Amino acid sequence: MRTLRAFLGDVASHWVALMSGLIGVALAAVAATGRFDASIQNKWFWIVGALCVFVAMFQAWRRAYRARLSAESQVALATRNAEEARTGPLTEMAAHLADLRNKLGTSSPDEIKAQIDGLQKQVAELVARSDRGLSRDDIVKMAAVLSKSSGFLRVALASDSGDAYGYGHYFGKVIQRAGWKTDARMPYVSFGRSPHGLCLVVPDPASLTPAQVSIAAALDAVGLSFGWEALAWTNLPGSPKGADPNPPDAILVISRPLSD
Repeated sequence: MRTLRAFLGDVASHWVALMSGLIGVALAAVAATGRFDASIQNKWFWIVGALCVFVAMFQAWRRAYRARLSAESQVALATRNAEEARTGPLTEMAAHLADLRNKLGTSSPDEIKAQIDGLQKQVAELVARSDRGLSRDDIVKMAAVLSKSSGFLRVALASDSGDAYGYGHYFGKVIQRAGWKTDARMPYVSFGRSPHGLCLVVPDPASLTPAQVSIAAALDAVGLSFGWEALAWTNLPGSPKGADPNPPDAILVISRPLSD
């Protein structure tokens, strides 16, 4: 009954709007001409009023129909949004699993974990073996210490693999900046291996010359750990008759650190 009363009320509202609008004005204008008697005017009033009832019923039905379509559309949209909210994460998870399966060749959690652990181990090994070097500030700081004296520092390589060769060029920049003398090329030697990857070779570590003290101070200035080794210059490989005609003050031997 409530729905019927609402419909009839809507019809009456539309009928009043029609009769008081353009149609009502037209009936009033015809009556004002005085060309028709009262019986004809009443007849046409009721005919037009009846037609307006049908028009008002159509307008009320159309309004209700559109309201119903709008409500159904909103319900459908809300239902679809709720379904997407419920299944969206599952769909995304399924897509991620499919992507993992394609990339790793498996979707088993244990196998994926094993592969990830293997990758982490490889990354750790690469980080441990990353190229050593000296920053610009390190080069400037070491050169400032060395430049307080003068000397000859030979840079040698105890390993022909890893980053020893590239690391040696950084020390060449330090020596050049400090104005010290060094060899044009870094020779390979069979001595001077140290767990730190750096070894300062001198004839007598217990009795250092001023130049050797400066070299050790330069390494300490940038926090570089190094070892010591005693070696008589007469035992240097390749020297004629066992004696180097132009012996250095010290030899800085670069090798692989113990972590490699």
